Amino acid sequence: MRSFQKNTIWIIGASSGIGEQIVYQLAKEDAICLILSSRDPNKLVKVAENAKLTSKNCQIVALDIATTSQVEEIYNRVLQENGNNPFLDGIIFCQGVSQRASFQEIRWEVFCRIVNTNFYGAVFFVKKFLPFLKQGSFIGVVSSVQAKFGLPYRTAYAASKHALHGFFDSLRYELLPRGIQITLACPGYVRTGFSQNALTADGMLYARSDLSQQNGVSPQKAAQIILRAIRRRKREIVFGGAKERAAYWLSRFFPSLFYKILSCSQFESTNRKA
Repeated sequence: MRSFQKNTIWIIGASSGIGEQIVYQLAKEDAICLILSSRDPNKLVKVAENAKLTSKNCQIVALDIATTSQVEEIYNRVLQENGNNPFLDGIIFCQGVSQRASFQEIRWEVFCRIVNTNFYGAVFFVKKFLPFLKQGSFIGVVSSVQAKFGLPYRTAYAASKHALHGFFDSLRYELLPRGIQITLACPGYVRTGFSQNALTADGMLYARSDLSQQNGVSPQKAAQIILRAIRRRKREIVFGGAKERAAYWLSRFFPSLFYKILSCSQFESTNRKA
């Protein structure tokens, strides 16, 4: 079983939600260095303070992972400081943005923004920083149960999560000689501000908390489940409430029934014009 002690781990999307809770739990496990990234450095400073991290065991790197020029800039900085020497024991991707809009209504630039944040940003980051991962290190990816089935008004979000699995499932085999483990975690609803930060058709924030989100598992529990899966070297896990778990199994083994149920339901009808 993997230990996180004396590890250097880079957490993308560390300023809130599941990523924030992963920071707190790793800080208790005596990781030698946590690198915290998100778009808001002020929030990262607050998370580091709450986790009782110091400059000796924490680095804050402001980053919009969807902006390739920022990733490139940070890569060049790391290359200058470390050379080609591998120093990372793990990378955990927790960034993500959802949508609340139909495909016909959503602006193309908003669609691309969601896909870039959820998928291309992670892919480009791995492309640049893969040489810095040690032999036997790991990559943890917070995906979604919607990587397993699509839902209405989530076209960009579901597409980006499906793409993540195709990419990392393929990459897993290529990294076998280096012993690098990849864990894909597919949570259902988690009690975070995820739905509030979802994008509407014109790119504005949805600014409402869905009832399903409010009734989801706690971010603390989600972080525990994800880290336990990484520790146990799981390739993939699906977790969440009873409704999401039932949807997953129905979509997998009874796809026609799942389609009929979803087609007949009024799935979040209030989002039709969001």
